[in-house]
Amino acid sequence: ANFYALDRLPRGQDGRVDQSALPVPHGRRPDLPMPYLAPSSAAEQILADIWAEVVAQDQVGVHDSFLDLGGDSLLAARAVAQLSFVFDADLAPSRLLEATTVSIMAELVEHHLLEHMPAPEVEALLTEIEALTEEQAQQLLDSRP
Repeated sequence: ANFYALDRLPRGQDGRVDQSALPVPHGRRPDLPMPYLAPSSAAEQILADIWAEVVAQDQVGVHDSFLDLGGDSLLAARAVAQLSFVFDADLAPSRLLEATTVSIMAELVEHHLLEHMPAPEVEALLTEIEALTEEQAQQLLDSRP
C-alpha cells in the first residue's frame, strides 16, 4: 500500500472530502527479489503497462510478480478485462494469479491465441502488436473501455 501525506484533504462545497481531487496513487517499484528487467517485446510492454496501471506502479518488469506488486483477485479481474480487450482473448482472472509475471502471462496469451485463432490470424495479430511503437501501444491502451 502507498501512503501520501497531504497538508489537508480536498473538500467540496458541501464540506465533504472530494475524492476525485485526491492524488492518484502511483508508486515506485517496491524492492523485489528479481531486479527490474524491461519488456523485450510489444506484447510484454503492453502487459507491463496494463499491470503498472492496475497496481498503481510507475514501472513493472517482466519478472515482477503481480502479487508482490500489490495485485489481488479484484485487480486481477480488472487486468484480465483489459488484456482480453487488447488481445481479443477470453481469459479467466484466475489465469493471471497462476501466471504471476509479465513474461509468463505473455507466453500464456500467445498460447491462448494459438489455440483459439487460426494460425494466419495469430501471426498477423502478433506481427501487428510487434510493429506498434510505444506511442501506438499507449494509444491502444488508452482507447480501451
